[in-house]
Amino acid sequence: MLGFEYLFRVLCHQLPSRSPQWEGLIFPLCWRCAGMHLGMFSCYVSLLIGSSRRRRPLWFPYAALPIMLLLPLAVDGLGNFFSLWSSPGWIRAVTGLGAGVALPLLLQMLVQPSGPIVPASGLPAPYDWTFLSAFLWPIAIGSAGIWLLVHPFSTMVFRILAIAAATGTVLFFAHFSRAWFCSVRSRPIVSTK
Repeated sequence: MLGFEYLFRVLCHQLPSRSPQWEGLIFPLCWRCAGMHLGMFSCYVSLLIGSSRRRRPLWFPYAALPIMLLLPLAVDGLGNFFSLWSSPGWIRAVTGLGAGVALPLLLQMLVQPSGPIVPASGLPAPYDWTFLSAFLWPIAIGSAGIWLLVHPFSTMVFRILAIAAATGTVLFFAHFSRAWFCSVRSRPIVSTK
């Protein structure tokens, strides 16, 4: 579909029996990877919209919530791998969505310079609305994408979702490259004298 199967070939097994389908078209990702890449896309859309008002949270306890979003993927993936159960496609997509939202947020925590947060509400920072909205908006947007993937109602919607998944993938790898470049550049130079 639009050549995306070549982009995603190194990232996903692309088995037709485990991939969303609509009117003879096979999505270029399996259900779990589709959820993950749509989650990345929705997270970057949310970060772009809210970038002017969002500050970087301190590492702990803020990393706990993104890490908890990775757990359903691990549990469901291992359960399916060891044939303990066979999850339907939409459940695989939802577990992938959690991981897709968590990865860019964890990367964002690593990239931005640290600084203290003073919550406007006066509550402890983990319960501040801006922190929670960093998770709620991407999950809401990604859930809508998964719902449309389950019920695409047109070929155009199916293809737009493939474009969104590809965009999320490209943005994540660009973000990862930037993080790597910044970390290499910020390393202290060690003198051999």
